[in-house]
Amino acid sequence: MANKIPQIFQSSAKFSSLYRKHLLNLHKRKITVNDLGMLILISAHSTFDKGLYQKTYTKLNAGYKKIAKELKDIPEELRNDDFHTVSKISKIGWSNIEKVIFKKLKVWDVQYNQLRTLKPSGTAKQEIKSVYKKFDKNKFNFNKQSIQNECFWKGKVEGLDVSLFYNKFPFVENHTLLVPEQQKNHPQYLKRRFHFHAADLIKKTSGFAMGYNSIGAYASVNNLHFQMFVEKGELPVCNKKWEHNGGKDIYPAKCYTFIDKQSSWKLIKLLHDKNIPYNILYTKEKVYIFPMNFQKIHRETIFPLGFAWIELSGSFINVSKKDYNKITEKKIFAEFKKNKFAQKLPF
Repeated sequence: MANKIPQIFQSSAKFSSLYRKHLLNLHKRKITVNDLGMLILISAHSTFDKGLYQKTYTKLNAGYKKIAKELKDIPEELRNDDFHTVSKISKIGWSNIEKVIFKKLKVWDVQYNQLRTLKPSGTAKQEIKSVYKKFDKNKFNFNKQSIQNECFWKGKVEGLDVSLFYNKFPFVENHTLLVPEQQKNHPQYLKRRFHFHAADLIKKTSGFAMGYNSIGAYASVNNLHFQMFVEKGELPVCNKKWEHNGGKDIYPAKCYTFIDKQSSWKLIKLLHDKNIPYNILYTKEKVYIFPMNFQKIHRETIFPLGFAWIELSGSFINVSKKDYNKITEKKIFAEFKKNKFAQKLPF
């Protein structure tokens, strides 16, 4: 007999309610220089959620003014990524940080997300030559004590231990990092049972979708995780105009679609065997898989943090305000061309 889906996944409304409640509880805590990561998390989510922004503005504005003075006394050896991000926000001033804005450009989704542009590059600029990388406990991972407050739910999901963490720099609704078997420190290398679990969870729930970046395809953390979110509307890659969905138009990225977990796993295994990085979008109707070239930040690009599952799905972020105002469909197609996967696969 199948295990029952936990209450949190039984509706996107229940999920959203718990998600925001925990964020507000974090916001009630005293803001200090020892909690810079939490401060960034609350700040980024506030710029993404208008209601949350109104509830947090006064305290965050005062907090940044106070912390700006304290940052000067932090020893050089403790000046980590969170320190540098908070320093940038403090310099700009919380009152000057813009809320996230969106627009539709024909079929494409475009987003200006100022605070996310302050995100450290992580592994995005590293040269990577293998889709498998051994887990390193000394690198950032989901068992670091400093981020445990960013976990808002733990439990069994169809027999699998699952932890849900906030994405510190969200770019989709209720952006969540779903971490299977957190304590086991799995590297970001997809095994059959985890792929099946992700595909099953999204099919059995309503209003959710999930993304996945392999190592070499802009995964920023080498610790197994999926990027779950509440669907506000279908992503552009799901549009019926595209050939892979039965339409007439050819999608500008190589995209394989599947309606079942077994056939999609065959492609994933082939990509592993051939050492080809990839991105995945899991939706209730289909699994979309995008084979990729090994990650490379192009010198001329309007997406400087990479071209991962969200961009391949047709939703674009991390452009400057100037680029956001001037972006055209022609520029989007040019970015797809720069990241085009040209290999022919025996599939």
